Amino acid sequence: MAVVAEVGTAALNTNRPIIDVIIAGRSQSAALVDSGASVTLMTAHTLDEVLHGSGDSNDLPRLPIPPNLTISGVTGQLISIASYRLIPFSFMGRTVHRPTLVVRGQLKNDVIIGYDTVKDEGIVIDGAEDAVYFKDGHRPTEWAVAAIAAPDSTRLEPNSVTFVNTVAIIGSMEAEVGTKGIVCANSNDSWYIPHTAVVTGEEGAAEIPVINPTDQAVTLQEGTILSTMLPDKTGNADGGSED
Repeated sequence: MAVVAEVGTAALNTNRPIIDVIIAGRSQSAALVDSGASVTLMTAHTLDEVLHGSGDSNDLPRLPIPPNLTISGVTGQLISIASYRLIPFSFMGRTVHRPTLVVRGQLKNDVIIGYDTVKDEGIVIDGAEDAVYFKDGHRPTEWAVAAIAAPDSTRLEPNSVTFVNTVAIIGSMEAEVGTKGIVCANSNDSWYIPHTAVVTGEEGAAEIPVINPTDQAVTLQEGTILSTMLPDKTGNADGGSED
């Protein structure tokens, strides 16, 4: 039997599951918990408000936008994607770091907590009790997306391929041993990561190749979000980059 945490229960005062969230410790917003939305969303206007005054547009790490991704509203209209960010949300007594699509235009709410977060974080929408709460001690057996972070500073030599020790983070927890996923290709002016199949080790460890195609050495800073990882639906991941 699942044990439900008594702390951090939000009573619903509308016909929809809307909860108060603090974004990045700075801005408060009413968020719709929507299991019908496949991903967690935020309006670009809301992100601008969060970043206002911070003086650092990179304060909330950018993530690579998943390839071939389109977002449409309930009426079928396409919604323009502005960016993909790792956003800390605080609600119901916890803080979770969630990959969040930032979109232009209007949403039903400025923040929508999608099914990826509901599933990964163990959020229960309890219609009978008119409440939303976390399952206590939840570790997802299924997950939607993980962040790939560099836990230590790593030097990339010029014109080299370096196998970098990273950590896969699902929600606010390190991935379990044996989690299989595909690290998405990502790049900037100094380095490139190919699509890579991985199986995580202890404490979410995942070794991935990072290519420095330049003539200058590059240092990956501790805590840098390098990419995202999606579940390996084939179940064939055994580590190594894909052709």
